[in-house]
Amino acid sequence: MSRIIVLGSGAWGTALALSLHRRGGHQLSLWAHSPQFAQEIIDAGENKLFFPGFPLPPEIVITGDNAAVHDADIILSVVPSEFLRSTFARLGPHLRPGQIIVSATKGVENHSFLRMTQVIASCLAESAEGDGGFESAEGDGGFNPRVSPIASTRALAPEALYQGTTSVVPQAHQNDSRALAPEGLKGHDFSRAANAAKPAWASAPEGFSLQIGALSGPSFALEVAQGQPTALTVAFDDPAIAARIQTEFSSETLRLYTSTDVIGVELGGALKNVIAIAAGVAAGVGLGYNSAAALMTRGIAEITRLAVACGGRRETLAGLSGVGDLVLTCTGSLSRNRTVGQELGQGRKLPEILASLGGKVAEGVLTTRAALGLARRHGIEMPIAEQMEQILNEGKDPREAIKALMLRPARDEH
Repeated sequence: MSRIIVLGSGAWGTALALSLHRRGGHQLSLWAHSPQFAQEIIDAGENKLFFPGFPLPPEIVITGDNAAVHDADIILSVVPSEFLRSTFARLGPHLRPGQIIVSATKGVENHSFLRMTQVIASCLAESAEGDGGFESAEGDGGFNPRVSPIASTRALAPEALYQGTTSVVPQAHQNDSRALAPEGLKGHDFSRAANAAKPAWASAPEGFSLQIGALSGPSFALEVAQGQPTALTVAFDDPAIAARIQTEFSSETLRLYTSTDVIGVELGGALKNVIAIAAGVAAGVGLGYNSAAALMTRGIAEITRLAVACGGRRETLAGLSGVGDLVLTCTGSLSRNRTVGQELGQGRKLPEILASLGGKVAEGVLTTRAALGLARRHGIEMPIAEQMEQILNEGKDPREAIKALMLRPARDEH
C-alpha cells in the first residue's frame, strides 16, 4: 500500500484522487491550498467550488496542512502552473528523501520558460540550499543534487538544466553567471568529483534524491471522475520509477503507458492548449471541419518542432501526450482552452471570458507567451502560437489572425 497525496484541489486534482480511490489499495490525501478551503470541502463532502456533484469518500483525507506531504510516498502535483513555484516553496521544507513527485500540470512557466518538472526541481534545489536541506529519515537534513543529461552549456538557458527530470537539480537563474555542467554528465554527482570545483549547491550530504516525472495525455477531469476509460502516459528518466507509477495508478478505468521522454510528454501536454485556443477561435468565427483539421495538423507540426529542439522525441508527439491530447482538447466541448478561443472568436474580451470560468484555469492563456519565449530561444517558428499571442495579448481581430496564417509564404510541408 502506497501513501499518495494529490496536491491541488481543482477539478483535475479531485478527479485523479477519485480515480485512485476507485482503484483501491492506497492511503489517499487531497491537499488544498489553504486550511479554510480544505474545511469547506470537508463540510460539504464534495468540492463544490471546482468539481461539484462528486461526493468525496471519507477514505480520502482532505487537508490544507503543508506538513502532510512529509508522510507521502508519492506526491501527485496538480497545482496550476502560475502557482506551482510558490506552492513548492512552501512545501519544500517538508519533503524527505526517496519520495516520488509526479507532475500532472500542463504548462510552461512564464519568464523562465521552464517545464513544470523543471520548476519543481528548481524550487526544491533552492529549498535545499536555503534551509539546509530536506528532512531525512535520520533527521539530519541534507540533499544530494545530481545533474541530469544536459543538452547545452549556455549559462542562460534554464531548460538545458534538466533534459529529463530525475533527481532534483539546481536551477541556473537568468542573471546567474555560473556555467552549466559539461554536456553528457548524466547522473554525475559533483559532490564526488575528485577535481571538480564544487558550486555552493553541491555541498549537501550525499545519498538523497527525489525523482520527478510527468503524467499527461487526453483526459477531461469529468470523464476520469465518472470512471470512463482513459489512457495516459507517465514519464520518468528512470524506467523503473515510471513502471512503479504505472502499477500504482492503473485500474479498470485508467490505463497508463510508460515513457522515458519527460520533455516530449510535458511539452506535448502544455503546447496543445495553445492550439486548442486556435481551434476554438476557428469555431467561434464560424469556420468548419476543413479549417479545424488544418489547424490541428499544422499545430502538431509546430509542437513537434519545439519539443524535438528541446530534446524530446518525435514519436512521443505522435502518441497520447501529443496527438491524443491535441485531438481531445481541440474538439471536445469540455475543453476550457477551446472554450476561451471560441468566445474570443465570437467577439468577447479575454478578461470577461476568464472571469466566467469561475476560478477554473485555461492553461493555454499563460502558456502561449511562455511557449513563444521558449521557441525564440531555440530558433523555432510557431506561426499559430504567434497569432494566438496577438489575439490574447494585443487584441488582434481573430479573422485577421486567420488571414495572416493563410497568407504566409508558401513552403514544403515537412
